[in-house]
Amino acid sequence: MNNISDIFSSSTCPSSEELLQYVKGVLGEPDKKRVQRHLADCVMCSDEVEGLEAMSNPDNIVHIEDEINHKIDEKLIEKKIRWIPFFKVAASIFLIAG
Repeated sequence: MNNISDIFSSSTCPSSEELLQYVKGVLGEPDKKRVQRHLADCVMCSDEVEGLEAMSNPDNIVHIEDEINHKIDEKLIEKKIRWIPFFKVAASIFLIAG
C-alpha cells in the first residue's frame, strides 16, 4: 500500500525525515540553507515544518504517520472485502447470461 509520504516522493521537496532533522536543528549548514531556500517557495513543506515545530515531541510524527497509514490500509481492506460478494454475484450473472 502507498504511504502518505509516498505521494510527493517524486517532487523536489525535502523528505519528511529531512524536514524533521531541520526542525531538530541537526542538519549540516549546506543542507540547512537548501531547506530554508525551499521553504521560502513551498507552502506544503512550510506547513509541515510549522506543524513539526508545534509538536512537543516531533519525533512522534513517524509513529503517528505509521498509525494513520495502518488505519487507512485496514479501511481499504475492509471495503474491498465488503465488495467481493457483489463482484461474485455480478460475475455469476454474467456467466449465466452469457
